[in-house]
Amino acid sequence: MRKPEFTFELTREAAEKNFLVLRRYGFDLEKALSAHQGTPLEYGSEFRTVPELEPLLMLHPLWPHMKSILHEGSLFPLAELDEDTRTADLEEALVRGNHKGAKDKPVLLKKLFGKDVTHGYTVPLPLDKLTRIPGVVIAPVNIQAQNTINEFGQIIAKDRLTHDQSFDFTPGSSVNSRVIEEELLPVRYGHCIKRIINWLVAARRKYPNIKIFGCKVDWKSAYRRVHLAWQTALQTCTQLPEEDIAFLALRLTFGGSPCPAEWCTISELATDLANAILHHPDWVPSELFSPLIDSVPARVDLPDEVPFGVGKELVVDVPVNSRGTSDIFVDDILANTVDLPGSDNVERCAGATLLSIHTIARPLLAQEPIPRESMAALDKLLAEAGPEERKIMLGWVLNFRSLIISLPENKATAWSNEISEMLEEGKTQSKRLERNIGRFVNIGMILPYVHHFLARLRTLLKHAKKRRSAIPIPPPVREDLMLMDKIIMRAKNGIDMNNLAYRLPNIVFRNDSCPFGLGGYNVRSTGWRWIIPPELRFRATNNLLEHLANIVSIKLGLLDGSISKGDCVLSMSDSIVSTSWLRKSNFDEEPDVLEDGTVKMDPLQAEVRATVAREHALTMMENEICEFAQWFPGIHNEVSEHFKIVQLPNEIVAWLTSVLQMLPVREQLREQHTRTKIGRGTPPSTRTGSLHDFYLGSSEPTEMQTLLPNSRKPSQHVSSKSLPIPTKQNSNEQSCEYLKVPQAEKRRTDIIRLGDIRFYHEGTLIPHGHPLLDRAEVVSITFRKQKKDEKYDTVNQLASGDAVLCPLKAWAALVRRIRGYPGTSDDTPVSTVLVNGQITQVTSKILVDALEGAIEAVGRDRIGIQKGEVGTHSIRSGAAMAMYLGEVPVYTIMMLGRWSSDAFLRYIRKQVEQFSHNVSKKMIIHQFHRHVPQIDRTISRHDPRQRNHPQNEQTRVNVGSDVSRRMRLAALPLYR
Repeated sequence: MRKPEFTFELTREAAEKNFLVLRRYGFDLEKALSAHQGTPLEYGSEFRTVPELEPLLMLHPLWPHMKSILHEGSLFPLAELDEDTRTADLEEALVRGNHKGAKDKPVLLKKLFGKDVTHGYTVPLPLDKLTRIPGVVIAPVNIQAQNTINEFGQIIAKDRLTHDQSFDFTPGSSVNSRVIEEELLPVRYGHCIKRIINWLVAARRKYPNIKIFGCKVDWKSAYRRVHLAWQTALQTCTQLPEEDIAFLALRLTFGGSPCPAEWCTISELATDLANAILHHPDWVPSELFSPLIDSVPARVDLPDEVPFGVGKELVVDVPVNSRGTSDIFVDDILANTVDLPGSDNVERCAGATLLSIHTIARPLLAQEPIPRESMAALDKLLAEAGPEERKIMLGWVLNFRSLIISLPENKATAWSNEISEMLEEGKTQSKRLERNIGRFVNIGMILPYVHHFLARLRTLLKHAKKRRSAIPIPPPVREDLMLMDKIIMRAKNGIDMNNLAYRLPNIVFRNDSCPFGLGGYNVRSTGWRWIIPPELRFRATNNLLEHLANIVSIKLGLLDGSISKGDCVLSMSDSIVSTSWLRKSNFDEEPDVLEDGTVKMDPLQAEVRATVAREHALTMMENEICEFAQWFPGIHNEVSEHFKIVQLPNEIVAWLTSVLQMLPVREQLREQHTRTKIGRGTPPSTRTGSLHDFYLGSSEPTEMQTLLPNSRKPSQHVSSKSLPIPTKQNSNEQSCEYLKVPQAEKRRTDIIRLGDIRFYHEGTLIPHGHPLLDRAEVVSITFRKQKKDEKYDTVNQLASGDAVLCPLKAWAALVRRIRGYPGTSDDTPVSTVLVNGQITQVTSKILVDALEGAIEAVGRDRIGIQKGEVGTHSIRSGAAMAMYLGEVPVYTIMMLGRWSSDAFLRYIRKQVEQFSHNVSKKMIIHQFHRHVPQIDRTISRHDPRQRNHPQNEQTRVNVGSDVSRRMRLAALPLYR
């Protein structure tokens, strides 16, 4: 192999020489590389030639793509970048330089660049002349701190140069932003460790009390073994401004999103070759082996007193051959085998991977044109390639004898300490948070519960990236971090692999719920049910109630002893299992970011979901239970005829109560629910009752349902809960102010809209979306335009304290209901209602029909009026009468009802005589009051329709006989 024309030294002189080489080829990189056949710059020079490999690999499905890489280099599938954008980005990149992490370590940065240059991975060029090379794209670099292992097995620090090819100088212009992902080979992360665990459990079950060994081989500088196609190389440039040198990458970078897919084409193929070698009956390890086999350490057995674990039954059929299996995670090839007496399985396991790599890679020459390292990492080979019964794989310690997987102690300690530091400081920065999220994702590959608690962390990270300073850690995230610390410690102590494998469940629970209760039973003929107390109903959605039922069954099983350590439990409802609900409940509660940068989560929704999720995760983790994650359909959801109903223990009832008490009542949950097949006391074939019957014992209509007309068919009518006027205490509006009325009934009034309704608590405006809206102190209703032509008049009402007859609660329920409809806004009328999935309006006719229907149902003898005597105005007159009977002063009634005269007195009958007593006593009562801010007016103060305007007729009447004031008025009013 000859020496290339380019000079691979980190000097300005070498950069100038390389620029002259490119200029000789007309700055055409394709021509320059084509002229370097037979040098380390030739595509595929790190591997054996295609003619050598094709007879061996031609039947493998990945061979065509690997062959393309060896012939033409790795070509990223990229969308084109227009020349103007490329030029502008290049100029900006040259000015900006690298990321701060790289700038702050100039000596280390130069050392890392020097390593890449020395091995021919990048070509140095003059930075000030880079713009003269057509098609060049540059991106910043950074330095990533990592850990590795040396030849003595010691964990040491390692710094890696990373290429930020996701950095957009212009939105969408970076390499990674332009990758056409559909054209890449699919890559799935995180499944290698799961495959290994399931194989180990199956092997231990098939071969009890037989030793299992593991081996591990790392590829050396894996990405740097694959050449980039010339088109891609031009778009992977970096820079070292301190030395005025630019670098053109010739190999895969640490930062290009297509790189894992491109490299895994080769590593997956090599792993399959290792498996073929491992299982080939004619292979004799002592006769055909890699030159590096002597560097593999001897086998290491655990002490005899270490007990053998027991492999439990899996729900999947994992093929287990005693000779073992090999698997791959990017650049780590992991192999396991069963040490059957009299076999050479351990020797095969130690040699197959090295022989596979030796078969594919080009052997090292005695005199390489530029420095080149062995394809297998020699330092790690000496430290961890030997067969062991206990080995670190993919960052986890796997004990193949006892079937225990654990987080290395040094890693667990470091991770836990960093969490403690963040909690103590109460704030964090984006880089630190991102690093920890990466660690939690790694744990989540073993413990799936972790994934639920990443949503709030990722939301915080999103906002932290927008800040230069540290961001405060909100309370829900603090709770998540404290839980992560517990999980890390649990992982350090070790987890039974049986609890992580795809086990066959040995305990099955079926559960269900409705707004009135929840219940469940297991196959061991024990059932339970809990009737939700009336004051706790209609707070949680049915999905949440079902998940609570799934958890309760497990908690009850732990208390009564039906569930033991190591059991595999399937707890499911009619549509989902508890683990799936946990993953699907991983909602991103979009927080409010205050002006000072503080992140404030939705307090109730986040707290309840997180509380339930934490309880579920801790229950499963602390009791070492395996949870089955696959849902099975039931047959009509039938309940066993023979199970015994048990009463829930107080501790479970207390927990359920505390969860539901965290949520407010939601009116939209008071809906007609579909029937289920679960009944009580009848054979499965004849059951017709609903789940309500299962708890309450009867599906007959209540007294109130028989009293009101059509109450059994709410879907055909507008529910009374949807009417804008649920109580008489806030019924001081004209009908056209809260209902849709025919044109003939319209007055000079505007209908109330959501934006006209405001809630205050201790003088602070409460937004409509606040979960504690119904706990405000006062509701303020603004009437934009009234019959008396006064605009933007505001009426305030305090909460009555009554659970039902409270104007504030009524308006809060109305606002929440309408805000829950799609497409609503501040301009949505209060008459809006959702009927059969369609947005419509409550009309005056609907309200009159409801009033007449109530009178007809109750009867004239009981209320003393005919149904033809009521109308929409009856509500307004009835409110005035109710206030008068309640000893409300006349002027207060006038202000609340917005009467400008004493006309309302015609609604008051003989009962007025009863209100002359206790007047003196009431006058001396001291009461605290708070002023509610007036809504901003949107009409001109010069409008003559305004009260007290000199051109308003009413103003002229109020002036009276004051001659001096009358002289300042115009001769005639502009508005009467």
